[in-house]
Amino acid sequence: MRSAEAPARDDVLGIRDYWIDGALARIRGNDPQHSLGKSTRPYTTARVEHGRARWLEAHCARLTRDSLALGLPPPAPGAIRQGFETLARAVFGEGPGIVRMAAGEKSSGESLLVAEARGLGPSSAAWRGGIAPFPHPGPGRHPGAKLSPVPEFEEARALCLKNELDELLFFDDRGRLVEGTRSSLIVIDGDGRARTPSPTLGGVESIALAKIDARKPLNLVADPDLRRSDLQGAREIIALNAVRGATAITQLEGRAVGTGQPGEGARALERSLAAGES
Repeated sequence: MRSAEAPARDDVLGIRDYWIDGALARIRGNDPQHSLGKSTRPYTTARVEHGRARWLEAHCARLTRDSLALGLPPPAPGAIRQGFETLARAVFGEGPGIVRMAAGEKSSGESLLVAEARGLGPSSAAWRGGIAPFPHPGPGRHPGAKLSPVPEFEEARALCLKNELDELLFFDDRGRLVEGTRSSLIVIDGDGRARTPSPTLGGVESIALAKIDARKPLNLVADPDLRRSDLQGAREIIALNAVRGATAITQLEGRAVGTGQPGEGARALERSLAAGES
């Protein structure tokens, strides 16, 4: 489970509208998602442009799957599409941005959707990374689900901000790499093999990673035993998420990864993700 796909430092200032239960509403000093209460909820975060969410069908499938896993009523795909489009056009027009949508339940037992917008903020071809000083929480009761709030990820996001990092990597309590605070990870080792943590360890079912699995720009192997020593000798460490695509982590704990520059693996993955919706 993960609760921070959206970049920790994306701009939220100046955005006054959100979308709830089929209509736009004005933010009045509260977190728009307070309407969903304090219980754990599923959510998804999409990059939007021209009023459309990138990989919309995958976001619809995630919200439906994770709602059912939590025993919540599944949202209608048409309502999910409406929320993304209405808020994206109201806030960004034809331009790019981010929309984060979460699902809950009304007192009537029907699905409740709430979406909020965030500015896309600056992009970078290279990220600075660190390692979380506490272990990943593991698969939990809902393996692969994207949920909020998850205390470990809220704390990790705060550490990213405090230490001016772009990503924090999580290992489990046995020292195995699981995922980043907002990304799935691919490690290209010293022999050129592309390895990603096994999903059995508890990482979120990543939309971007699923696209890479389907398109196969690299021969990717799920490895249940990636360790810190593997990262120390890696040629590349690459972060994948649905908003940013593929981004090279060129520094980890203050040390250069590989050459300290984005490598061909990161470029190949980004070309693949940018190739279209299928």
